[in-house]
Amino acid sequence: MGNRFGERPRLVAFAAMVIVVGFAASVISYTGEVVPAQSSPLEVYPIGEWVDLDNQGVMADMAKRNTDRSSIEPDYRPLGEWDGTLRLRIDEVALFDSPGAAGIPADGIQLPSYLPTWKQDGYSLCLLTYTVENVDASPLPGSTKSGKDGFCNSFIASLEGIESFDQIYFDGMIEDGSLEDGDGNVFRLEPGETRTFHSGIVMAGDGVPSALRIGDPNCGIRVALECEDKRSHL
Repeated sequence: MGNRFGERPRLVAFAAMVIVVGFAASVISYTGEVVPAQSSPLEVYPIGEWVDLDNQGVMADMAKRNTDRSSIEPDYRPLGEWDGTLRLRIDEVALFDSPGAAGIPADGIQLPSYLPTWKQDGYSLCLLTYTVENVDASPLPGSTKSGKDGFCNSFIASLEGIESFDQIYFDGMIEDGSLEDGDGNVFRLEPGETRTFHSGIVMAGDGVPSALRIGDPNCGIRVALECEDKRSHL
């Protein structure tokens, strides 16, 4: 996230309709320039369905949908800094008045600088529950801010249909990680292993997210969300 998390997803406000996983969202930095896709999103998945996250396959699809294929760098990884395949399934999406209402422990919250207190009007929390399976993926050396080995959940890149957001909570941080070092959204998952994670995302306004974008906008991968709205202030 913005202040302590290694990476933080940026809101992309466009009306196109995938997932997580990278659990849950924080600010994300991607390298390389990609020509905007010339067609509608490649695939929209329903909540509860597995999504294959394969950098090589997604790159091939991106190249097909771009007229200037030379603009895509050969080593660019639009889903995250790993090789191989992860699978992601968005299990549940619920909206709450505050982290406390969502059952998030106070010591697990990392508030961004623009949100010093939850007593401010106009903010609520989106709690994502998602499952990630490692088929055969391995993180690239030095792919995290602190240099530790691990996957970054920033491939859960952007909630769409809301004003703004920032990931403030993730329950899968590596055991040897440090929030101060930027490991707040870094997790480990061995090939063949499956884990379920939770990410808490602060939202501005009373909107309801319509979709979750996965990876670079040009990936064309989205998950259509069905949110359980548990907010009392509406």
